[in-house]
Formats: sequence, C-alpha cells, structure tokens
Amino acid sequence: MYVDPPSSPKKGVYIATDFDREYASLPIYCGYLVWYLEGEELRVIREDIGSISSVQFSKINAEDLLTIKTKFRCKPLTI
Repeated sequence: MYVDPPSSPKKGVYIATDFDREYASLPIYCGYLVWYLEGEELRVIREDIGSISSVQFSKINAEDLLTIKTKFRCKPLTI
C-alpha cells in the first residue's frame, strides 16, 4: 500500500500486487495490478500481464525463459 506516492497522477491510496500463475495452456502467466482507493471504492488503474503459451514454452530454452520472466516481472523461474 502506498499513500500519496510522488509519481502518482493524484493524491490518495494506491495498492499494488504481483501475481504468478500456471495453466495447462499458459505455463507462464504473470504480472501486476494497481488499485486506487477512491472514497470507499477500489478501482483497477493499471494491469500489466505477460504470458507464454504452452506451444511457445516448449520451444524456449531455460536461459531464455529466465530472461523473459525477468522482463515480464515474474517471480524467478524454477526448473
């Protein structure tokens, strides 16, 4: 949670979280969400997602996967 962060477009309370999921068709699916508390209502104001399909995943070597997950801001890849 961030209160009045200096780089924010307006003053207030911001909440951010990272997520990292795996699905059969998307072995890499991660990103982050940012909410803004406006009165009593939370609004999603930013959503960044990175994903790789199972077909793409099968063609990428482990070193490149680490690079991709880092660019996506995913949690570290475990093999």
